[in-house]
Amino acid sequence: MKNVLISAMLILAVNLSAQALANNTSPTHDYMGMKNGGASTSNIKEAKLADGVVTKIDKKSGKITLSHGPLPSGMPAMTMAYGVKDSTWLDKFKDGQKVRFALNDAMLITQIESVK
Repeated sequence: MKNVLISAMLILAVNLSAQALANNTSPTHDYMGMKNGGASTSNIKEAKLADGVVTKIDKKSGKITLSHGPLPSGMPAMTMAYGVKDSTWLDKFKDGQKVRFALNDAMLITQIESVK
């Protein structure tokens, strides 16, 4: 009887874990409304954009260096190089340009736009 109870509990735990993974309800860090290293279209629209200034474009490494104030996520003000979701952005921006941007968990720029 004891073995049957342990087996039943184990099966229940495995099923609940599998169900949580299938529903993407496992505990993950949700950075600015974007989960699992990417952003859906609705999350991008809901993401709070941060203000920054482009200080360097490095096409070879695929990164844009931004100087920014504190981010909505709590990250302090700093100047840092970030990878980009879309490599065509490396040709669209230039040093000294003011931008608004959003990052995901992997510190990848998932949205960026020019500020006029």
